[in-house]
Amino acid sequence: MNNPPSSKPKCLPVEQQGSIFVVDQDWLRCDLPLPDPDELGAALTGRHKQINGQVVFGGREMPALIFVSNETDHCSYAILHEPKESHIEFAPRPFGATEHYLALFYSAYSFSEAILPEQRCYLPATFVEPTLYNRSLKKLVPLMHAKNARRVIISGSAGAGKTTLLRHLMLQIARTSNSTAQQTNIPVYIALRDWRKTDSFELCAKRALVDLKGDWLADNFSYFAERGELTFALDGIDEISNDLRDTATRDLRLFAKQYANCSFFLSTRTGVETRPFAEFTDFELRPFNEAQVREIIFHKLHGQRPWKPFWTRLASESYLLDLVGNPLLLTLLLARYVRKELSPHFITESIAAMMEALVDEWDSVRGIVRSKNAELSPARKTNLLRILAHHVDSSSGHFSTQEVADKLRRVYPDEAPATVLALLEQHTSMILRRDDGTWSFRHKLIQEFYTCLHWIDRLGSKFSESIGRISDSLDKKSSRMLRFMTGLSSDASDIVADALNAAPPYRAGLAIGLCESLSQRLTIDPNVVDGFAFYCRLLIENIFAEAKSVEVQTESSSVWRLIVTAPDVNSAEWIHSLSELLEAIHKVRDGSASQALCKAFDESPSKETQSLSVMLTMDGEFQISHEEEGASNRFVASLEPTLPELPNGMDPDSIPQADATRH
Repeated sequence: MNNPPSSKPKCLPVEQQGSIFVVDQDWLRCDLPLPDPDELGAALTGRHKQINGQVVFGGREMPALIFVSNETDHCSYAILHEPKESHIEFAPRPFGATEHYLALFYSAYSFSEAILPEQRCYLPATFVEPTLYNRSLKKLVPLMHAKNARRVIISGSAGAGKTTLLRHLMLQIARTSNSTAQQTNIPVYIALRDWRKTDSFELCAKRALVDLKGDWLADNFSYFAERGELTFALDGIDEISNDLRDTATRDLRLFAKQYANCSFFLSTRTGVETRPFAEFTDFELRPFNEAQVREIIFHKLHGQRPWKPFWTRLASESYLLDLVGNPLLLTLLLARYVRKELSPHFITESIAAMMEALVDEWDSVRGIVRSKNAELSPARKTNLLRILAHHVDSSSGHFSTQEVADKLRRVYPDEAPATVLALLEQHTSMILRRDDGTWSFRHKLIQEFYTCLHWIDRLGSKFSESIGRISDSLDKKSSRMLRFMTGLSSDASDIVADALNAAPPYRAGLAIGLCESLSQRLTIDPNVVDGFAFYCRLLIENIFAEAKSVEVQTESSSVWRLIVTAPDVNSAEWIHSLSELLEAIHKVRDGSASQALCKAFDESPSKETQSLSVMLTMDGEFQISHEEEGASNRFVASLEPTLPELPNGMDPDSIPQADATRH
């Protein structure tokens, strides 16, 4: 068989794809010499129609000139547009040019983005592998699935870690890239928030290379891109302004098709249209589980503050623990904790800081403008969320667009309610569209917080009446609402006093709600705090008086144990109330009532009640267990430092140097 001259572009072989074949050195008819593309084209133009399209070669889609036969007894052919080294003018390669670019790339993207400096994570040492959900397969998959794919969308809510994951994947490529190999892999990172209508994506890519001293790579962009030696990370489709997103999406699709040999990793928030990228695999970031949360806590506090006290406080706030499965919100809380501004028990301050981040700060510090007008300003977003939260509180927990349409038009009269809800989802990630087409808040705690904001703003003279209703029921939801209302109030004295006066005496439910409220830092009259502390002391004394027996054990200065045998009547309910009350008292150790409650316990004539002051002065893991001894039910509460030095499953060798996490 004759081979074509090296100066001529070659055609590559593929397997049969329908009725389309591609010719090459392994010519379909081995008795014929290999024609060059011009000769093939001249031979086929009389019987074939020419189409610019795609064919599959080696499992990859590639652009090709396809000759489709007009006759049923003739074959169709395609000529692949493959990179031709001999036809590309290749600029001379300066010594170490690629290595220098990769080193600068590694330095530029080694840290996560942040609102506060203390939030930043040094990714090579502290990256925590996330949980990915393959939306096509409808199942959880390991991170390796995303690493090995060539067309990837990383989706998730605001602050879920999309940018962090993209940077991690690109750092892996930069670290392992070998410029001396026959074919290398060079990462190119493009922040889509900087995209402008006049930009082409090729221009953006070249600009990203030049910004990191990759001028030689930019000069030879076509060579590397056509050979598939570039991997593109395009971060934040959702961060492109609404009026430009359709244009950008169209241009991005064309860019990906033009350089079909390259790998592409995109990121976007959930709720943004991704159907134009049907050939991409969508991996959704799921919230961190408790093990992942503990690992982040350890990394962020390593060398600065002990991680165990923070974790025990957070673990006792179950609804807050669910919320901080979001890495942005978790690291924000940790940053405030490092500054000694917040504790997880200061739940109103914590939620307020998190909501401010999602509504405005997270976009503002990164220079993101999602809309060119003020239609969804931070104030309007907050007002919309208050209205929706109040509606949900009085309904089934979710709502249809029609249900809230009139209320939304009061705030946003010039836009369709469905569009308002979609934008609110994209801008804040606080609400989400359910499979049945209705809407709900992503977290119940967020809904309750905004409901209380609505109440504080609207109730006025009916405030005391509303507090009375809350105090009268004081289930878990009412307790959380009371907690938010005391935290949001400019002076919580009247709220606490009204709650104490409105409820029957010595009621465990009220004491639990007030303990959780006063676990925060409140503006409050000390006399009201003293009255609350005395109320709790008398309640505990009454409960212990009802018990068959109460025993306190202190094996050492760091171990405290309370053993109580419940009365025979309603023992299960009695134990449950005491369990929740002691857990609430333990939370008070960081709040406004800590000293007053400790003093009240110390002044009790009961030694068992006096021992409870230990719960307000000692850190550790608070545990409660129930035991049956014959016909009696026993209740055991203990406080001891039983947590391991490292989070479960963490390798001691993986601990970063303390100074490596605080850049």
